Amino acid sequence: MNAAVSWVWGYISDFEWWETVAKLAPIGTALIALGAAGIALWAILAQRNIARRRAAIDFFFKTEMDDKAIELYNKFKKRAPLVSSAPEPWLHEDYEDIRTFLNICELIAVGVNKRTFSRNVSFHYWRDVIPKSYRTTEELINRIRNTPEHGSPYTYIELEKLAKRWDKGAAGGSFRLWLVVSIVWIAAIWILAGAWLL
Repeated sequence: MNAAVSWVWGYISDFEWWETVAKLAPIGTALIALGAAGIALWAILAQRNIARRRAAIDFFFKTEMDDKAIELYNKFKKRAPLVSSAPEPWLHEDYEDIRTFLNICELIAVGVNKRTFSRNVSFHYWRDVIPKSYRTTEELINRIRNTPEHGSPYTYIELEKLAKRWDKGAAGGSFRLWLVVSIVWIAAIWILAGAWLL
């Protein structure tokens, strides 16, 4: 037993062993710092994603519980094709209700496109409604955009972007994941290279 202890003590007290450890210490420190930064980044992204999911679910829940919103949706499904094809849609009795429902869709689109709402939750809940609503009223939207009293070239532009993206079936977010992973790898390589050169 004493021989083993004296061998370990002799190995630890050997100066060359400590010199090797000292050379590797910056790399170990860099790895620990990189791990801590990765955990912190993961925690921040997780909290942000939870907040976005909550915002989307709260908004959709309130919309579903609101009788006026349900009535607007039902009226939109029945009347939107008639209003869209009318010679002067703004004179149609249901024009204001159709515009109100499109405004709700635009609000959802702004929330998704500007990343206030979770893209994933929004996509899985409204993926049929948003593209179909846009397709149904595309002619009306173009006429509104070309009539200065009723709109501008930017009217429902966020709705159009989101509807076209969702028509392709994409919820988005894969680019963001690729970007975060790439940044972490580049940072790791940079830190390790810097530590190794020391």
